[in-house]
Amino acid sequence: MTQTMATLLLFLVVVIVVLVLGRCPPPANETAYQKFLRQHYNKCGMGTKDCPSVMSKRCMGKPCKEKNSFVINTTPKQIQDVCGKGGKPLSGNLRQSTSPFEVLTCKRRASSVIGFDLDSLEVVAERRMRSKLEAIMDNFSHPLFDRLAGMKSTFSNRLIHPRCDRERYRRSFLPSAIRLYNASTLRLGRGNIDSDLFLD
Repeated sequence: MTQTMATLLLFLVVVIVVLVLGRCPPPANETAYQKFLRQHYNKCGMGTKDCPSVMSKRCMGKPCKEKNSFVINTTPKQIQDVCGKGGKPLSGNLRQSTSPFEVLTCKRRASSVIGFDLDSLEVVAERRMRSKLEAIMDNFSHPLFDRLAGMKSTFSNRLIHPRCDRERYRRSFLPSAIRLYNASTLRLGRGNIDSDLFLD
């Protein structure tokens, strides 16, 4: 057997082992009640950050469900009681609990798919807004270039915040971007604090 064939055979063995051991089949002969407990019950408290690990351990990660709810901080007996005195008929075979349960809803996030945390939408939006403003300040052919150049503080690298008579304008791109730009400049320790930084 040549070295190439041996390497290929070893590779195939490794792939098969990974596929077999990496699978997470649900328990055999699982009853509907046991399946419910596995997929929708957690006796201890948990937060949304625990969702990926809990669902993975319970063979719910592949394929990952878009949304799943867990009843937490209760006991199986309290859940079973819904079928008796602890619940009332709803429709068909469904019953509604007469007492509230604490429920945590897990939602699929991109970070759970790619394997690392992503910035929140707010952080991404702020970063792009600040980047757009800086690009305008560097582009002398942009219509807002002269206006922004005239708003530069004489004491620091920050921009003088425009006066906003209306809330709608205050929340628009230019004032919002200037606030973000000034805040980032302040965090980086550029220059002194200006009174015009806080003008509205």
